[in-house]
Amino acid sequence: MTDEGRFASQFQTSICVLDLKEKIHLRRYIDWEWKHMEAYMRDHPNGTLGPTIIKHLALAGSHVTLLTRNPDKAAKQYPSPIETVLADYDSTEALTSIFREHGFESLVILLNRRELQPQLRLIDAACSAGIGHVVPSSFGGDFSHPEVKRLPQLKEKLEMEDYLVQKADVGEICFTVINTGLFFDWALGGFLLPSDDTRRMMIADAGDVPVSGSTLDLIGQATAQAVLQRNESAVKNKFLYVHSTVFTQNQILEYARAAAPNGDIKTIKVDTEKMAKEAWEKYDAGERDQKVLQPLMLRTSFGLGLGEFKKVDNDVLGVSMLSDDEVKSLVAKYAKRDM
Repeated sequence: MTDEGRFASQFQTSICVLDLKEKIHLRRYIDWEWKHMEAYMRDHPNGTLGPTIIKHLALAGSHVTLLTRNPDKAAKQYPSPIETVLADYDSTEALTSIFREHGFESLVILLNRRELQPQLRLIDAACSAGIGHVVPSSFGGDFSHPEVKRLPQLKEKLEMEDYLVQKADVGEICFTVINTGLFFDWALGGFLLPSDDTRRMMIADAGDVPVSGSTLDLIGQATAQAVLQRNESAVKNKFLYVHSTVFTQNQILEYARAAAPNGDIKTIKVDTEKMAKEAWEKYDAGERDQKVLQPLMLRTSFGLGLGEFKKVDNDVLGVSMLSDDEVKSLVAKYAKRDM
């Protein structure tokens, strides 16, 4: 899974707050600005959800305001008419005051999901200010399975979701959780394809386990649609699942070799059960580094097959899957870049 918190660490921006009462025409702005955003994403291969979500919210006609610890820095990335507001995530009262002053209707949280307390304060402030709808920072896999729920790196995310559901159960707020699977194009630019001089591609176990993946663009579209449909029963207080494709590592390898036949792509197979066992041993010994925990996620997704969505809500959010030719083209784009 990608660390969507990179957007927060780069720009200290954690949320988009949307004033849907006022429609503004941002087509000209987006046509220019999105090129800059794409350049940023190319230069930062671990990716970010910020640019794609902000793009699609704006194109959908939303008045977008970014709450940020550093509004001057954020404004350079997102100039007017997108607004930036200084926010203190250590104070629920300060956040509530901002929300009430601006009269926001929907809240999209892009904060690193491991930052639990700031997210809880944002939810509390939204409830106090009467913001009716929240899309939390839950983008990723299906974490309902017990084997996935026990993963240490998901502790804060699950606590946040439980807290949000409790607030919704007593009528204080409504939410839409969007589960996206692996960030597909981010992963193609990262661990799914070889990126070192030895041209080695890591294959988990037999490489034949299907996994759901969503492009960053689809995630932006799905988020914008969740906000627009926030009062509809199909998205209100729902955990929704979307994906652009279902793939296996062997399929990606086949497409990459076909796209760059002169590139000698070697493979290195790893035993996810063994890797997970070693990771748990290190964790039990007190090691908490995220790199130590990465094999646990690899095991659940590419080893145990818990990374595939059996049922999706693409139709609810108006997003489409990629055709096989589109998947091949996307793989080829990244494979040729790395040759």
